[in-house]
Amino acid sequence: MKPIVCLPFFAVVLLICLSEVTSKRSTNCCLKTSNNKVHIHRVKDYRIQTAGTCPIDAFVLLTIKDREICCDPDSDWIKKVKTFVDQRKSIAKPNSDSTAEPNARGGKKKKKGGKRHRQKKQKRPK
Repeated sequence: MKPIVCLPFFAVVLLICLSEVTSKRSTNCCLKTSNNKVHIHRVKDYRIQTAGTCPIDAFVLLTIKDREICCDPDSDWIKKVKTFVDQRKSIAKPNSDSTAEPNARGGKKKKKGGKRHRQKKQKRPK
C-alpha cells in the first residue's frame, strides 16, 4: 500500500482511540447514595461530589478504615458530620508539628514511659 492511502486509515483509528479514552468516567464517582448512617467518630475526612463529571451529587465519607461511603448531601446527619470533621481539622492544624499521632477518636496517643516505667525497682528490706 502507498503511504498516502494508509494515512486516512491511521487517522481514523487514532480518533477512535482518543474518543474512547476521553469518554470514560472517573472510577471515583458515586453512582448511588447509601441510607446507612456512619458513626461520627468513624469518619476521618470527606469530599463533596458534584454532578457534572459524575452522574449525581453526593457527600463521600472517608472512614478510619479508608472506606468511602456515598451519602445524600441534603440529609441532616451529614451536616452534623461535616461540622464535626471541620472542627476536628481546625483543632488539629495548630498542633501539626506534634509528634504524637491521632487515635481513632480524634485524640492523641499517649506516649509510653510514664513514672512507673522510669522508676527503678527498689529492693525491699528483708
